Amino acid sequence: MDVLPGVLAASKGYLLDEYPAHRAYSMRQLRRDYSGYALKLRRADDETADVSFDANGRVSDDSIIANPSGGVSVTDLDTWVGSGDAFCTTWYDQSGEGVNALQSTPGAQPKLYESGSLVTEGSPARPALLFDGSDDHLSIDDAGLSFGSTYAFAVFNNTSTSGTKVIWSLSSGTSGWFVHIHVGGSDALYYDPGWPYPSYFYPQVTGQHLWAYKGIDGSQILYKDGTASGEGNLTATDAFTDTSPTLSNGIGGVPGVGSFYWPGEFQEFIVFDSDQSSNRTAIEADMNLEFGM
Repeated sequence: MDVLPGVLAASKGYLLDEYPAHRAYSMRQLRRDYSGYALKLRRADDETADVSFDANGRVSDDSIIANPSGGVSVTDLDTWVGSGDAFCTTWYDQSGEGVNALQSTPGAQPKLYESGSLVTEGSPARPALLFDGSDDHLSIDDAGLSFGSTYAFAVFNNTSTSGTKVIWSLSSGTSGWFVHIHVGGSDALYYDPGWPYPSYFYPQVTGQHLWAYKGIDGSQILYKDGTASGEGNLTATDAFTDTSPTLSNGIGGVPGVGSFYWPGEFQEFIVFDSDQSSNRTAIEADMNLEFGM
């Protein structure tokens, strides 16, 4: 018997029903009562449509589209896309807070379909947003998040180990960045423009991985596929204090800093505004069950 997407191994329910989050973007349904859409897509001809989750709670060729700007009859996503490309303008927030990841500039939108084929990653293959490493970026309002009380989880694929690449940034204020960043041949998840770099680097790797970040007062830890890095100290001087949203906050790089744009596929990004240390292994198990790391 197949396990429904978003259901914990212990069959307790959808992931966010068990662990309410502050931000939540995914290619699967994360809350049982979530009635919104997964994404809004734009075709190469600039027609747009919202994309529903399919009968299995995932984005797929069989997903039903809604609100098509061209007024076509509601149909399945594969038919609507046809043989061309389709790009993400909105990745809807399933947390209940309605903080969607947005990109209005066509050339900066990550791709979900390429030449009529759904972009996928992993085994089993699951849908993914492809960021080109040149200018793709989805902006996210960072209001209410802070370094001292943040726990984040993500599934993404790195396709390059060269240079400095920012995977996400939930603050780009002068007081500090909250990012996943490639720097010096390593992976890190916190960088303070005022220095120092943190001490918990991972060797920079390609391929699909499950990442978790603990950023709680006094403790910073980066987890890759469930294995912890060394622990860094999160002090008051490191803590992020500027919560003003900017267009630089979000997934895929830092707009205006061309060398920081990140190439690869993104499948899920969930942010909590409280310590999830006691829940980390259960959350990772659920994500691993869905995406098959």
